[in-house]
Amino acid sequence: MQSVYANDSGGFDKDLFFEKVHSSQFFNEYKTQMISDQPILVKDYLDENREKAGYIAQYEIEMATEEVVNTSDGNNEMSLKTTITSLLTFLYNQEKGVMEVLLIDYSSIEKNGNIYLKNLTNNDTRAMSVEDSENEELQQMQKEMDTKKEEVVLDAERELLSSKKSKEVDALRYQCNYWQCTEHETGGGNYHGDCAMLAGSACTFISRVAPVGSLICVGVNLIGCYVPKYKICVDGFWSTNYCPIQA
Repeated sequence: MQSVYANDSGGFDKDLFFEKVHSSQFFNEYKTQMISDQPILVKDYLDENREKAGYIAQYEIEMATEEVVNTSDGNNEMSLKTTITSLLTFLYNQEKGVMEVLLIDYSSIEKNGNIYLKNLTNNDTRAMSVEDSENEELQQMQKEMDTKKEEVVLDAERELLSSKKSKEVDALRYQCNYWQCTEHETGGGNYHGDCAMLAGSACTFISRVAPVGSLICVGVNLIGCYVPKYKICVDGFWSTNYCPIQA
């Protein structure tokens, strides 16, 4: 995914903006999770009158989640790890000399279907469901992830059942099964061109989610056109070991 530069007015102000970004505690906190140290979007931030009020820059970061799924017999657990990208957004209000930092967190989509808008500057967090985002590609991505998870769980259960049938009951009594993923599949990854135009505009969904703060508004706008990249487990095998001794 290439960086998008819109309304580039250049000059010292933009250099100063990036100095502030790079010295931010949040930039350094998430630096190791960044896919690239180059932003995927840089543009002017516009106020409600569409006048330049500052700058906005976004970085893609990779976030990992782990979900424990119980098999249908209730006796075994599968630990499924997924990585998904999210957006770290820096907005600088030039007139007020204030930097706000927003994390648009997609890492809970698989777990509860929500996107979380976290204003890291003031700890304000708002949730929006994928369904309410009106982003059809994002909704399709969520369905793809759910389907792939269901398929790998079903395949794992079939393998486990087949393995049990071939072993003695007494041997199974002292064995525990551990799922190991061997194959992942990637998907998602899209950022429509009109997102660059939306990024700095006034919030159009404010009446729907009643956000507090200009940056949360910007985040709600961006949800409409960004589809994160993901990597999910699609195959693996059960390894068997003796169960730990219960105290």
